[in-house]
Parts: sequence; C-alpha cells; structure tokens
Amino acid sequence: MVEVLSGIAVVGLVLALGSEMVIGVAGRSQDLERRELDRAREARARAWLRIAFASLQVGLAGDDVFVGQAESVSFATRLQTPGGWFETRTVSLRAREGRLIGIVGSVDTFTLAERVESLEAHYLAGYGEAGEWLRGWQSPATAPLAVRLVIARHRAGGRAQSDTLVLPIGPRS
Repeated sequence: MVEVLSGIAVVGLVLALGSEMVIGVAGRSQDLERRELDRAREARARAWLRIAFASLQVGLAGDDVFVGQAESVSFATRLQTPGGWFETRTVSLRAREGRLIGIVGSVDTFTLAERVESLEAHYLAGYGEAGEWLRGWQSPATAPLAVRLVIARHRAGGRAQSDTLVLPIGPRS
C-alpha cells in the first residue's frame, strides 16, 4: 500500500512539473509568434513608406504641398488603389497614442509601428557632405532630397531604443 501511494505521489509530481513546462513552452511560443507578426507588419510598413516617398509629388497641383515639421510629415503622393490604378492622395505621418500612424486622405488611419514614444523628422536639403538635415520643411513647390525618421520606442524591460529610417524622395535622390 505504501509503495502504491509513493508511486502515485511520484507520478503526480512528474505530471505537475511536466504541465508547468508545457505551459511555459506554449507561452514562449506565443511570444515568438507575436514578435514575428510585429516584425512582418513593420517590414510591410517600411516598404509602404519607401513607395510613398518615392512617388511623392510637389507643385503639380494646388494641393501637392510638402509640409515637414519636427514631429510630423504631410505630403501628396501617388498610391496604388485596390483596383490597380494610381491615385494622388495626401499622406500624413505622426506619433499618437503609442503608435506611429499613417493617415491617407482625411479618414484612412493605419498603424505603421507599435510602442512608439515619439517621432522626430529631419529633412535633407542638399547633396554630399554639404547636405544639411533640417528640422522643418514647408514648400508648395519643392521637397527635400530625403526624410529621416527617428522613431523612439519602448522595448521589453523598459529599455528605450531608436529606429532610424532614411527615405529618399522621388527619382532625384
């Protein structure tokens, strides 16, 4: 009887430890899956930003104005519609409520990055070593050569990190 009770106690202990291990592995698996989805979304967002800045338009129509501020960017660009044709749309980028958001037109808002503390934008004014990065740019007729977006983020463990994206504008750069 003592041996049977000892055996049952040992089996119960093994099952308890095994279930803890399985729960831990499942939790880590979900963390890895979430991180992979975040990376994939941010890769798509970077690709979208490159396309939007590469087809940026300034000075072709009355509403093709580039407005670059220290914390946000607004510009007109040609974006592909779901139907496959290209249409000129106004795009704005800014950090809001812990996210980097893009606004197309006045209503289509989407998230480009999560856990964003702030956005800092700089605008390249010239070529080569003499090229200066400015904190603002507003012109109805010209755009900078490139935009540098510095995205301050919160990471796990409370560590701060910055991501920097340099986005060339159109065929000039």
